[in-house]
Amino acid sequence: MSHDVTVNFNGKSFNLRSQPSWTIAQLKHEIARKKNVKTAGIKIIFAGRELPDELTLGNAEMNHSVIHAVQKSGQISVDATYNANDGLTKVKLTQDDEDEDGESEQSGKQSFFFVYCKTCKKLTRGKLRCRCSNCKEGSFVLSQGPNGWDDVLIKGRMQGQCESNTNCQGKTAEFYFKCGEHHGRDEQAPLSMLKSNIRNIPCITCSEISDVILVFPCESKHTICEDCFREYCVTYLSERRFVQTERKGYTIACPGNSDDCRAAFISDPHHFRLLGDEQYERFQTFAAEECVLLAGGVLCPGRGCGQGIFPPQGRRRVTCEHGCGLVFCRNCSRPYHEGECQSSEATAGASASGNTAANRFQVTEANNQRARWNEQSEAHIKKSTKRCPNTKCNVPVEKNAGCNHMTCSRCGFHWCWICRVPWDRKCQRNHWFNH
Repeated sequence: MSHDVTVNFNGKSFNLRSQPSWTIAQLKHEIARKKNVKTAGIKIIFAGRELPDELTLGNAEMNHSVIHAVQKSGQISVDATYNANDGLTKVKLTQDDEDEDGESEQSGKQSFFFVYCKTCKKLTRGKLRCRCSNCKEGSFVLSQGPNGWDDVLIKGRMQGQCESNTNCQGKTAEFYFKCGEHHGRDEQAPLSMLKSNIRNIPCITCSEISDVILVFPCESKHTICEDCFREYCVTYLSERRFVQTERKGYTIACPGNSDDCRAAFISDPHHFRLLGDEQYERFQTFAAEECVLLAGGVLCPGRGCGQGIFPPQGRRRVTCEHGCGLVFCRNCSRPYHEGECQSSEATAGASASGNTAANRFQVTEANNQRARWNEQSEAHIKKSTKRCPNTKCNVPVEKNAGCNHMTCSRCGFHWCWICRVPWDRKCQRNHWFNH
C-alpha cells in the first residue's frame, strides 16, 4: 500500500509517493530523480541518525514524520552490517527490565514514550525527535545517543553536527516530542513518569495490571494505573491536599506507606493533564492560590471571586479593590466586623468529613510490597550485568540505562554492551538506538 512521505530536501519540503518496502537507497534514487541531482550526493537523516541504504521505510517507523535529505559532496560511509530490521525511534531512557530488543522476556510487551497531545486531548504514544538547537533544522546527526531523560530534557547536553545547507555549523542537539497518532508540526509535552508496563506490575491502589502505568520516584518505584492516578489526584485536589513545594511546585506525592513516599512528588505538572481540561484548570487555579497564600497574601472570599490580595501586615480590614469590592475580615474571611471572630464549626465538620474519601487511597502493606517497579530477580541482575572487556579489570558492570556505550566505573574503559569490544564508530552507528 503506497503512502506519501514528507521529504525536506535542502530546506524545502515536498511529498513523495512511496512504498513501505522501499529501501533508503530506493528513496534516495527517487529524490535524486525528482530533484535532478546525483544519488551519490544525498544523505537521509532521521531522528538524529544518518540512515543506511538497506533499511526499509516500513521498518524506519516514519509514520506521520518528516525525513531530511541533504546533498553533500563525496560518497556516504554507512556500515553495511547495520540490521535493517532495527527501529530508529526506540531509545531506552529509563531503568526498564528489558532485553536488548526492547521487550520484556516474560510479558513480550514493548516500551514506548508517552505524551499528552493537546490536539488529540488525550494520552498518546510519543515520537522522540532531534534537531539543531541553532537553526532548528532536523538534519542534525548526533555524535552519541541519549543515555537518559536528562540528556533529552536538559538543553545543551548532547552534541553532534548540523548537516543543513545553511552553513549553520551547529554542534548542540535539541530534542522534542510529537504525537504518534497524527501528522502535524505541533510539539507535545513528554510524560517521563509514564511507562509501558512490561513487567506486569500491579497498581498500588486497585492491584490491577494495566498496560500503562505511572512510576513514582520513591525508593520502591511504586506504580499506579492511569484511572487510579486520575481518581487519586481529583480526590486530593478537591480536599486541597496537594502540597506546594519549593522545587516541584504544587504537586502530590506517592500514595505508598514507605517513609520516602511522602517526598516522592510528581515532578512535571504536565502529568496532571491526564485529569482532563476541567480538573487541570482547577489544579492551575489552586496552585496560583497556594502561591498567593505562601507569599503572605489572602484570597477574596467573595462568591466567584478568589482575587489574590496582599494587604499590609497587621491590617485586619481588607478590601477587594480589583475584584468584587467585598470588604472582609482577614482572620475569618467573613464580612468585616469589629471585635473577635466567631469560630466556624461548619468548616471544621466539612474538613473532618473530607478524610473519608482520602481513605480510598490508604495503601495496604501488601499492595505497598507488590507495586514495586524496581523489584529485581537474580535472573535479571545476571542478565543486566557483564564484565568489563578490559583484561586488566574484568569487573562486573551493570547496564542501568539505555545507551550501549559503556564506561567502566573502575578503569574508565569505553566498550560496547552488545559486542563487548572497545567502543568504535561502527558500534556508534549501529547501537545507539538499540536496546
